[in-house]
Amino acid sequence: MKTSGAFTICKKDDKILLVKRRDFPLWDLPGGHIDSGESPMEAAVREYFEETGFQIKIDQYSGQYDNIELDDRQYIFTGRIIDGTALKSGSETAKVKFFSIHHLPFLMVPHRKMQIKKSCQHTDSPISQEIRDNWLIRYIKKH
Repeated sequence: MKTSGAFTICKKDDKILLVKRRDFPLWDLPGGHIDSGESPMEAAVREYFEETGFQIKIDQYSGQYDNIELDDRQYIFTGRIIDGTALKSGSETAKVKFFSIHHLPFLMVPHRKMQIKKSCQHTDSPISQEIRDNWLIRYIKKH
């Protein structure tokens, strides 16, 4: 894949944190581009902090979504907020807000609602050491 991104769903009291993007006015999961030499989990944690101001701990790997037409791969994780304060706004983030899982905003990045709902239905696949090791091996070989 030409591009890869990592995004995280963090729930608090049956609500999830979304960010309103600055580049186009849509709500999205916190996340973004995976840098060279970085694992998807590392990127998810870094991007979440950069876009929200919150530090997180990844709990589960929810899935991988490939867009063949755009040559793009997205990794979706679930996690929890462990520290920090919400950004009022940032270079990529216009707004940070919690939404009910059952009442997500209308204007969202395409397919994101489906990814969120699928992830929230499957909460029994914790990150295994094997998955972490496989990502690390792939990224070391690649770079």
